[in-house]
Amino acid sequence: MSETIYLHPNIRVYRKEIFEKLASECNVDFAFTGVPKFESHISNEISQLQSEFQGDFVQCKEFNISIRNLSWFIFSLPFRRKYKNVIFSCCLSFPFLLMAIPLKIVGKRIYIFDELWRYPQEVKKFGCLSFFVKFLIKYFVDGVVTAGSKAQSFYREYFDLPENKIHVAFNTTVNPPKNDQVVKVRIKERIDSFCQNKSPKILYLGRIVEYKGLDILIKSLAKINSDFNLFVVGDGDFREEAECLVLQLGLSEKVFFLGACLSNESAYYYEATDGFILPTKFLLSEPVQIESWGFTINEAMAMGKPVLSTTAVGSAYDLIIDNKTGYVAKAGCVTDLATKLTQFIYGLENNTFNSDDITNHLHNTCNYESNMAAYKSMLIK
Repeated sequence: MSETIYLHPNIRVYRKEIFEKLASECNVDFAFTGVPKFESHISNEISQLQSEFQGDFVQCKEFNISIRNLSWFIFSLPFRRKYKNVIFSCCLSFPFLLMAIPLKIVGKRIYIFDELWRYPQEVKKFGCLSFFVKFLIKYFVDGVVTAGSKAQSFYREYFDLPENKIHVAFNTTVNPPKNDQVVKVRIKERIDSFCQNKSPKILYLGRIVEYKGLDILIKSLAKINSDFNLFVVGDGDFREEAECLVLQLGLSEKVFFLGACLSNESAYYYEATDGFILPTKFLLSEPVQIESWGFTINEAMAMGKPVLSTTAVGSAYDLIIDNKTGYVAKAGCVTDLATKLTQFIYGLENNTFNSDDITNHLHNTCNYESNMAAYKSMLIK
């Protein structure tokens, strides 16, 4: 019989396997507290994953889509006697902030899984809560599983949580599927059709939003002497600004915007290019200020591709080793990114990076067995 309930906004591809392992090995039940705002490929993906999920779960019904992750189920938890342990996702989530105290009062143990590694103090609604959040974590939380070493340090230093209460489960995902030869050939031909030379083919794949730092990348590319082809795969409200910047800096023959791709196509974009870039910058005026982890780095490295990223990306601290698996540049710094781009492109041209070293480092760091060991260590204390 399950004694643990895990509250998480949604099940996604990169969470499915660890959730199923928790369900089968630790008898954990799940409550998915969020509902996609509208019909989309993400909502379709979530529905499909739920239909395949090997475990017990509840899909909560939110009160109001403007207040995320709140439902009657959340408020019923103190009265659900079979659950002795409650795992929340993120210390800033409404369920944790509202329910940690009443759940502790009725004798339940409180745990958190979190990717957060910088408190968004500059955002008013979070800044006002900082004292309360620290109070909850110090006096009401029995243990934390963090998604990486940067988040581990954050909980130890910012929240002053004892070392024995913090466990690390490096964010892990399954390798991207790559068994559709028709899609593979189509994408390779598309990429090759833009290349007028044999210069390294570099990939940016993800949403085109401001904090992802595509503007910093474009400005940095304009400063280097190396030849390159940059392929931007994705879409978003920052795309028009990024395209205008490319034109202004005279890079239209080197930077190509290909639009969004489906999830089953991403592996072939990694495969058709030589290296991957995630140039995220700190955007302290926004709720999303950093890249909590950056799963595209996992995906690129799973394909044996070197990565150039920045200090605003959580996974960079655990997955990128300079001159071996890629490079890390100072976030938001055009000059430093240009320097690292020159080194990165030189490495691509001269086969400096070994694909086996890249995939081995990824799998040795991020794997579901280590994830389970972290959760078990937390729950048995």
